[in-house]
Amino acid sequence: MAKFFKFLIYSNLYVALPVTFIVIQTYILFNISIDVWVLLGTYFGTLFLYNFHRLRGLNHVLKQDLSERHLWARKHKNLLITLTVFSFFVGAISTWFFISKTIFMWLLLPTLLALGYVVPILKIKNRWFRLRDLPFLKAFLIALAVSWLTLFLPLNELSTVEVWLVFVERFLFLLAITIPFDIRDVNFDKHSRLKTIPTYFGEQKAKWFSYLFLGCSLSISILLATQFKRPLPTLMAFLIAGLFSALVIALSKKNSSEFHYSFLVEGTMIFQTIMVWGAELYML
Repeated sequence: MAKFFKFLIYSNLYVALPVTFIVIQTYILFNISIDVWVLLGTYFGTLFLYNFHRLRGLNHVLKQDLSERHLWARKHKNLLITLTVFSFFVGAISTWFFISKTIFMWLLLPTLLALGYVVPILKIKNRWFRLRDLPFLKAFLIALAVSWLTLFLPLNELSTVEVWLVFVERFLFLLAITIPFDIRDVNFDKHSRLKTIPTYFGEQKAKWFSYLFLGCSLSISILLATQFKRPLPTLMAFLIAGLFSALVIALSKKNSSEFHYSFLVEGTMIFQTIMVWGAELYML
């Protein structure tokens, strides 16, 4: 059983699920019929990007920074390559042949951010940098790309104040749960001389940043309930999910297990979506 869980986590087969769940949440919040092809494109596109990033970075990790997930990836490199190629083609086929072409414009920003996160695209003083190498940007880039993808891809529009408030609400929530991953990577980032919130401010202050962003996200949830008639059960779902997320953040340490980060921290997205879905069922 332990080997199976490691396979799910380290192959990113599980890790790609939370992003897909957030897309489902968008369909629920705006009462839109779920497009299965959008979900498939999201899942396999996310799986491709995660594994592409993992494979590309394997040779750049210093020996003292090798974690269990890096060692697993080195041992099963051929499997990861197969998954990466497979997910690319399934994601591309789902997107190109079965998703409306008007949606492609919503894929442009997250795709550029994702590629810039992995591939050096900026040249500064004769050196090439990835976007994630720029000070303090790593967590913000991830939150921005995922928020944009999971909201505007299923909605295919951004015309109302309510939509933009949901975007900011989601961005702040994702930012709050992304900072713990910088806490996990603090030793690696220090050796890489990369400035992140935990490397610059320390682990405990980084958690307070997470609480701040999470609190701001929940404040927008309350605003959406009071000013845009978001139902009370849905508001309660966000508040309960927020409390659960705060607990998970509090338990995050740089030496916490991979189970904690991959199942619990990533799982806050799944938990939030399940709570919203439960609220929807309650109101039927």
